[in-house]
Formats: sequence, structure tokens, C-alpha cells
Amino acid sequence: MKSLPDEELMALCACGSRQAMDEIVSRYHGKLLDFACRRLGDREASADIAQCSLVRAFESAGSFRLQSSFRTWLYAIALNLIRDEWRRRKQRKESLASEIEGVDDFIEAQNPSPEGSALDKMAARELWRAVGGLSENYNTVLILKFRQRLTYEEIAEVMGAPSGTVKSWVHYALKELRERLGPVECEV
Repeated sequence: MKSLPDEELMALCACGSRQAMDEIVSRYHGKLLDFACRRLGDREASADIAQCSLVRAFESAGSFRLQSSFRTWLYAIALNLIRDEWRRRKQRKESLASEIEGVDDFIEAQNPSPEGSALDKMAARELWRAVGGLSENYNTVLILKFRQRLTYEEIAEVMGAPSGTVKSWVHYALKELRERLGPVECEV
């Protein structure tokens, strides 16, 4: 199962294969969780979104078309669920600023990395806090590009925007981050 492409696994899922479902979960649950955490700053809601994204994909396995890749289709499902969550929160007028604290530790625990000193972690936290303060489109493209490692074309599919627009969003988002974070100082 591990060597099968996502699209073939989804065909097996449509036939009810539990092994194929397990493999899809193994490949994508952590990535979806990271994506949702970066967008929402809420561990519990992010876990729900990751799970709901996979459940919706499995429920729609029979209708999955090869017009786009499975990966971009799954991220589009997750992005729509994240947008729905944001709308619910705006309606309830919840403040998310306090929830961002601690998300990086949770994400690092999910995806441990042997490298990185305390200063690197502090810089990464500051960077991702700044990314969290960007507009929805800028925030989303940076997470998909640099955390999830999607190509510009894949991001365009996920977001339903032209590839050129996605490239522009990445460019301007990085420019805005540079302005927010200021010059980087190095000690030698």
C-alpha cells in the first residue's frame, strides 16, 4: 500500500479498503493538522478539521475525479473547513490571539526536528506569529508553500486562483513579513 499513489488508494477507499484508508490517514493527518494549526492557532479545532477533512474525502471517495491531484483536493477540503471555522468565530466574535500561544510547541511535538537551537525556535515562533497576522490569502499561501511544500500550481488549485496570482501573493506576503520583522541581525 505504501508504494501506491494517492489516487489509486482513493479508488481502493471507494471499494471500502480499510488498509487504503489507513495509508491515506498516515500520509496526511499530520500535514492537515499542521496546516489547520497554522491557520487557526487552536489545537482542538485543528484536530477536528484534520479529521473532518479525511472523513469528507473518504465519504466522497467514489466521486473523486482525477481532474486535480488528491493532495490539492484534500487541502481544498481542509481550507474550506478552516474558512467555515473562521466564519463561525467571527459570528461569535471570538478573539484568537490568546490561542496562538503554545501552538508551536504542539506542532513541534507532532513533527519533531533534531536540529534547531533555542534561538532558532524563538525566531521560528516570531516568524509564524507574524505570518498569523497576515491577511487570509497571504497567510494561507505561505503555509501551503513553506510548511506543506506545495507547488505554486498546487496552491492555485487549492485556493481556486490563477498560478500568477498565487506567486504574487507569496511575493507580497514575504515583502510584508520583511517589513513587520525588520532587518535580521547576526552576531559573529
